[in-house]
Amino acid sequence: MLDKDSIKQKQDFCQDAKYISSLIDLADAQAELADYIAAAQNYAEAKQIAAENGDNTAINDINLKIKEMQSKMTEEMKQQIEQQQAEEEKAKQQQQEQEEALKQQIETDGAAIELEADALLAEGNTETAKQYYQQAMQMYKDAGVIEKASLVQKKIIDADATAKQQQNDIKTAEGDAYVLNGDNFLLENKFAEAIEEYKKAKDIYSQVKNTDKVAEIIEKISAAQVKQKENDIAEQKMNIGVIEARGDEALKLQQYDKAKEFYLQSQALYQGIKDMNKVAEVQEKIKVVQELQEEIRKTREEQGIPQ
Repeated sequence: MLDKDSIKQKQDFCQDAKYISSLIDLADAQAELADYIAAAQNYAEAKQIAAENGDNTAINDINLKIKEMQSKMTEEMKQQIEQQQAEEEKAKQQQQEQEEALKQQIETDGAAIELEADALLAEGNTETAKQYYQQAMQMYKDAGVIEKASLVQKKIIDADATAKQQQNDIKTAEGDAYVLNGDNFLLENKFAEAIEEYKKAKDIYSQVKNTDKVAEIIEKISAAQVKQKENDIAEQKMNIGVIEARGDEALKLQQYDKAKEFYLQSQALYQGIKDMNKVAEVQEKIKVVQELQEEIRKTREEQGIPQ
């Protein structure tokens, strides 16, 4: 026969079992509604009570439900990421299509203007024809049709030669061709080639004493040199970024010494190119590594583990 304490203990166990069951049912409903934080809290409370009562069956059931909830969360997150990526890709594709359609329209409009310029040139209206050619050439440039822009530039050179038949005009047009070549090279980020073409144009403009064009080409050379320097710095930043990324990867792997070494190396290189924002950003990462190292050191010290 059971004594009063045993009966009381069994009553408490039954009450706890009912409460655990209620908590699990509530957590199940919350998980179904994607209220994962609340569900996790109720699962945890139910698991704690079951552990206090030594109810291993309930504990195993709760663990299984938690695992199922985590799997559901992971799958939902995966689906969200995939949906976001698909939307971004669709938006990117639409933007590319719009840009391509705009370029095609600009090219078509440029071709129409070029035909008008041809007609004007045939009528002997050279100056107006040249204005139309310039407009068409710029539109071809905007459309990214460099070959057609070059052909239109040649028409301008031919028009100048036909209208004036003067050496200075021919040489000026030759200089313009070098400028166009330089512009084309600049569009392709071939800075050294662009500067070389600009210098050839500058020599011609100097020969014909066209001071305005000399001043313009000097500005283009300076601008190209600035872009070349910016491009060099960008490449350096990219290379430094690789080193910094190695530090990030080492940090994820808890390889703190390696992470710190990569961060210090990238920080020094950022200082070399005077990118103080990145220097400060990497310094924060170094600080995080040092804090983690200090935590490990303290933990080992408390546990009596040799450093």
